[in-house]
Amino acid sequence: MPVSLGEDIRWIFGGFILAFVVAELAKALGATFLHAKAEDRGPRLAHLGYTLAVIVMSFWGWSIAIKGGLYAELRQNASLFQYSNWLFLVDIGIFMTYYVLLVGIERAGMPAAKWALRCTVAVFAGYLVWDLIVALRQIDSSASWRHVAASAFCAAFASVAAWRLRKARNVQKAIYGSYVALFLLMLAFRFMTVTIHANTPMDVGIFRGLWILCVIASGMLVYFARTAR
Repeated sequence: MPVSLGEDIRWIFGGFILAFVVAELAKALGATFLHAKAEDRGPRLAHLGYTLAVIVMSFWGWSIAIKGGLYAELRQNASLFQYSNWLFLVDIGIFMTYYVLLVGIERAGMPAAKWALRCTVAVFAGYLVWDLIVALRQIDSSASWRHVAASAFCAAFASVAAWRLRKARNVQKAIYGSYVALFLLMLAFRFMTVTIHANTPMDVGIFRGLWILCVIASGMLVYFARTAR
């Protein structure tokens, strides 16, 4: 059952958390221009740009899910252990991971990119848990299980990328290649979710082509970053 976002206390509270992370990101952006060395600004901006992209795409997808009624038990909040409360706990964990991703900027260079890789694995693992809770509630819904498959695929891809890049050199090509690969993977995940709910065969074909393209490009960039010198 569709709900109004402004009436959902969970959406409001989660929005405050994300707003805090974005505020901290803005502070880090200011510090980058004021205090960072010239050679460090590019990698720091890449880290901040990727973090912001993750937050914006997440907020968009999360809001659509809530508006679609996945927190429909809100007005019947009779039990601490009800389904929607478990979902919200996972949401909080995911949002905290965004902050952990953000603070990795202090590692600078390729260590920060490797931190982003590990945090991305944790983010997709959180998405997977979230999707599993929804799918187990809607066990006959093929769309819910396709969401599980999308999250599992991206979590596995990010894990392989993190493993492959664990010994990548601290050079500009590897740093930027890693961040662009992560961004394309996150974009691919969003295209996957749009494909699941596309209304026409043409839309399905377009968005499926887009996520496949993003995954291939992301894999190529991971290889490029691993071998960069």
